Amino acid sequence: MTTTTTSDAIVVRGPRTTLGGSLAVAVVSLAGCGAPVLQAPLGPDGAGTSEPAGEHRSDPRLDHGYSILFDLLADEAKVEEILVIKSPRPAIADLLRHISKEATVDRAALERHLDADPPISIGATGLPIIETDARHRIENAETPALLFAGGRTFETRMLLTQQKAAQYASALAESLGTADPNSERSAILKTMAHHWHELETEIRGFLTVVEPRTESETRRDPTTTTAIDPE
Repeated sequence: MTTTTTSDAIVVRGPRTTLGGSLAVAVVSLAGCGAPVLQAPLGPDGAGTSEPAGEHRSDPRLDHGYSILFDLLADEAKVEEILVIKSPRPAIADLLRHISKEATVDRAALERHLDADPPISIGATGLPIIETDARHRIENAETPALLFAGGRTFETRMLLTQQKAAQYASALAESLGTADPNSERSAILKTMAHHWHELETEIRGFLTVVEPRTESETRRDPTTTTAIDPE
C-alpha cells in the first residue's frame, strides 16, 4: 500500500483487484449483513427484552461492555500526547485534540451515572485470553510504528488507527446504549455514538482510497504525485 497527498487529503493506494476478488469481497460483505444485533435492553436470558425496567442487580454483561468502552476512552483521551513529539499539519493536530477531548468528556459523563440502577462495575472486560493477547500484539506493533514514522507516513498511520478506534467507539456506545436498561446512561451513550460516528466521518475526510494506475494510464496522463510508502 502506498499513499500520496492531494491538498489536505491523504490518498491511500491499494492493490488493483480482479473481478473475482471484487465478487468475493461483495459476497463476504453481503453475508455479514443482517447479523443479529440487540434491539432492546438485555434480559435475564441474554437477549434483548421489551420488558419495562424495574429493580436491577449488577449485570456482568454490562460490566464487561462498559469496561471495554472505558479502556478505549482512556486510550483515546491520551491521543493528543503524541503531539509532544510529533508535528502533523495543524488540521490533523486539531483533530487529535478533538478526539482526546471527546473521550475525556464522554468518560466523565458516564462515570457520574455508574452507581445508578443497575450499578456498573468497571474493571474486568471479560475478554478471552487469546483476544486479549491478540490486542496486545497489535498495540505492541503499532506503537513503535507510529513513534518512528514521520511526515505524511505518520499522519497516514495515525489517521487509519484513529478511524478504526472512532468506528469501534461508536459501535460500542450504540450497543451499550441499546443493552443498558438505565435510560439516562442509554441517552448519554446514544449521543456519544453519534459524536464518534461524526469523528470517524471527519477522519475519513482526510483519507481517499484509489486504485493504482497502470503503465498505459500513466503514459496517457504523466501527471503524478509523489508516493510515500507507509511501511
